[in-house]
Amino acid sequence: MRTYPLRNKQGQVCAFEIERLLVGSRMLSKLLRSSPDVTEIKVRRLFQRPLDIHAEFRFKGQPFIVWEPYGDNSRYWIGPKDCSVAESIDLSSVEHVFKSYSRLRRSQEK
Repeated sequence: MRTYPLRNKQGQVCAFEIERLLVGSRMLSKLLRSSPDVTEIKVRRLFQRPLDIHAEFRFKGQPFIVWEPYGDNSRYWIGPKDCSVAESIDLSSVEHVFKSYSRLRRSQEK
């Protein structure tokens, strides 16, 4: 899995995207839980509304979401619920968790 980082003016990762097909709800929750700065994870249940928000969590106390644009996209967008905090946040530690998972998964498939 490749991540697609979005950077703020300071060059920090303020949001990122991942391939939706490679991470289901259960794995999404597990990966978020493995980040020490992530708390209060709520994963959407099947057919629960809204259909485009797959998870909500707090990162360093700020609300974040896992969003599937238009409810039918090939990627999940992981970023702040309130875009005004994007300039002051560095989400690279959470992005690293997802990158590490993809490397581990590939090594297990060999």
